This record gives sequence, C-alpha cells and structure tokens, in this order.
Amino acid sequence: MAVIVVAAAFAVSCSKDEYSMRSPKIYMPQEGRYVISPKDTIELTPRILYDDGTRYEWKDGGDVVSTSRDMTFHSSQMRDYDYQFTVWNSSGMDTARVFVRVALGLTMDGMSNCETISDGTLQIYPTSGTGQETSFVSKGVTFSNVISKDTTSWNGFAWSSKTAEVQSVGNGAIGTAYVPGSDASNKYLAVSGTEDATVIDFGGNRYTPVSMDFANDNLLYLVAKFGAMTSDSVIINPVGKNDYYRVVVEGIGTNGMPDGSRVSVDLIECSYDNPAKYVRLSEWKTVDLRAIGSVGRLQLRVETNRADYPRLYCIDNLVLQE
Repeated sequence: MAVIVVAAAFAVSCSKDEYSMRSPKIYMPQEGRYVISPKDTIELTPRILYDDGTRYEWKDGGDVVSTSRDMTFHSSQMRDYDYQFTVWNSSGMDTARVFVRVALGLTMDGMSNCETISDGTLQIYPTSGTGQETSFVSKGVTFSNVISKDTTSWNGFAWSSKTAEVQSVGNGAIGTAYVPGSDASNKYLAVSGTEDATVIDFGGNRYTPVSMDFANDNLLYLVAKFGAMTSDSVIINPVGKNDYYRVVVEGIGTNGMPDGSRVSVDLIECSYDNPAKYVRLSEWKTVDLRAIGSVGRLQLRVETNRADYPRLYCIDNLVLQE
C-alpha cells in the first residue's frame, strides 16, 4: 500500500513539473478582431494557457506599446490598428495578431431626423417634411431623398424594415431587400435610383469609405428571374445572355465632379452560356470601397443594359474612416 501511495504522489509531482514547463498559448476573444466607434474604449484581454513566469509584449508596427497582459485601447484616430501580441517564458513563446478597426459605422438602425420605424414598413420621407427634397440623416451623414408631391414615390433613399419576400411582381415588393432568411429586426436603406445619381454626403467632412453592404430589391429580383407585364401591357422579359445590372459607387469632390476611383457592384450578371448559372444576388454582399479614397461625398448610380428594369437596390452598414 505504501508503494502505491508513493507512486501516486510521484505521478502528481511529475504532472505539475510538466505543466509548469510548457510554453504559453494565446486565446483571443472574437478571434482578435474588433470594430469600434471613434473615442470608444475597449479592454483587450487575451486568455493565456500555461501562464507561468510569462512575459508579455504588445507592438504596433515595430513599436512596443505595452508590456502588460491586458491593454486598454483608446481610439484616437479613425484607422486600422494591427497589433502583434507576444507571450513567452523559459519554455517557449506564442504570438497573435489583434486587429482593431476604428471607424464611423452606420448600421441604418436609426435616423436622427426620423421616428422609430415599425417592422415591415417602408418610410419614404423623413419626419422633417414632405413634398420636397429632403435627406435621411445618420451620425451627421445624409442620404439624399426626393419625394413626389403626393408622397407616393421617391428618388434616392428610403428607410426600410421590410423582410418578408414577396413572390409576385408588384408595388408590394418594392423596398424589400431580397435576402431570404434575413433578420426580422434588421433596418436598412432601400434605394430608388430613377435619376443619374443618388448621393451620400459626409456633412463637410472627408472620409475614406471602407465598405458597404448591398442587396437586390425584391421587385428587381423577381423581374430579372421571371419577367413582368406593365400596367399598359408592355412585356418585360427576364434576364438573358450578356445582360447586366450593377451599382457604381464613385467619390465626389468639392467641385461636384467624380474624385478618385470607382467601385462596381454586380447585382445581376449573365455572362455564362448556361442560364442556370446567371447570377442574381440573393444575400447581403459586403463590398470593399477603400479604392475610392478620401472624398466628401459618394455618388451611387445604376449601370445596366436593361432600360426597362426598375432602378432599385438596397444598402446597409456603411463604414467610414478618416
């Protein structure tokens, strides 16, 4: 019996020695990726396995910014921070990247000049007035809107919480993002681009657009897939070989002219020989806009070879940096 007790004690002792000699291992919450608003503060708190006799180091580029395990991050500039976090002890080391994006994020959940929108609603004008050129406003950024005198139609942006897809062509399908299974609580902007341009104005600031989400409008999706007949019996055919429908995003300078590169977003693309492979976007697509550069406004417009198709699409989650 004494031998067994000694053997057991020896086994426990070896386990502790082995544990204390292992090199540390880093586990980061959220996979080490964070997006925060300007002037916000977050606590970067990595979890360290085998954290015995461990030293820590945070680097921003080649500069050491902290030698503590946890770091309080204060956002000072609207840019991307790509940290290298390293831990080591006498047995080894581990390194992880921690990415923090400081940006002005517009989720479209709320507009400063609108009352709270109810579920399943398309709000085509702000509460500031009707029958005139107005704009939806979020965090100082304005989204242009021109409505008819009777408020039955608009050109520009409208605030939408419509999520139930309509399966028949008609006005009831307008202003719904065609994203089957989408979050019923989501709010976004529906766009009616019936003129050459739809404008997002940064209120006198210059920002670099980082990304924005795009989706097809329900009505456009149905027309592209099945075709339609207008009220005066004009037949609109579904998409065919080499048809296209895209949104072009351009930066606008102070002189009102395009400034910087343009980014194209394909919502419908039919270059394949097999019609079964024609692309009609049926989910939210995040599009990288950084190539546009620093601008004061964005101009969105539709390019298509189908003059008979409605100029409709949806946007959400605009991210801006300085």
